[in-house]
Amino acid sequence: MLQAYEKGFFIFTLVSAFLLMFVTLACPPAPAVTTPAEEEATPEEVISTETTVTIEGFAFNPREVKIKAGGTVIWQQKDSAPHTVTSDDGKFDSGSLNQGENWSFTFEKPGIYEYHCRPHPWMKAKVIVE
Repeated sequence: MLQAYEKGFFIFTLVSAFLLMFVTLACPPAPAVTTPAEEEATPEEVISTETTVTIEGFAFNPREVKIKAGGTVIWQQKDSAPHTVTSDDGKFDSGSLNQGENWSFTFEKPGIYEYHCRPHPWMKAKVIVE
């Protein structure tokens, strides 16, 4: 009687192991989950006279925009935490922007304007003016 029990347990364990292996190999892996801040933003391809940058998820999106000289960038603040749009060289500063507020700046001269958020210095982006 003990041997029949051991044989049944062995068969049950063996079948369970094969089923587990089959299910593991048959199922595709789950897709990676990223937050908006982790996604790589790409520069806008069309060079325009006005463009919008969204502040959301503790990131500027897109991180790089191109505009024509004399063009305007509008920043839309969608985060619950306050942020700034502050140029690295001191040429512009939005001051503190709360959720739902917008701020714009007109870039008169060609160049590369890098900027950041003062309270969150890891938030960085740039405007390319042609």
